[in-house]
Amino acid sequence: MKNLVLHPLTSQQLDSYIAEPTQVAILAGSAGSGKLSLAHQLAETILQLPSGKLVDYPYSLIVSVAADKKLIAIEAVRELAQFLTLKVPLATTFNRVVIIRDAHLLSFEAQNALLKTLEEPPAHTTLLLLTTHPYA
Repeated sequence: MKNLVLHPLTSQQLDSYIAEPTQVAILAGSAGSGKLSLAHQLAETILQLPSGKLVDYPYSLIVSVAADKKLIAIEAVRELAQFLTLKVPLATTFNRVVIIRDAHLLSFEAQNALLKTLEEPPAHTTLLLLTTHPYA
């Protein structure tokens, strides 16, 4: 991963994931540890995008807590579900990515709404869940 200082074990795990990516992955670490930067670079690698181009990629979505809220509301997960119904015209192994920042802050209703998507992710889509509490 470019421009990131990673522990050798973390680097090895990421290389393994990149070699055979799954549709859902959890990136866990303390607050401020660079999970979002890592998720961006990981998504760009999986989608075969140039560095820094994820923000311009139309088939990527970042879900996070709204500025005026304390939890990720069910509406955000409903928007995510709507986003996942859209067709992607690219025929690659992975052509769409969803990054959920602070996944541990999903409201109970949002967790339940996301469960079906996590159990049966859409084809060619990878979901990266970022959390400081991987067992919450």
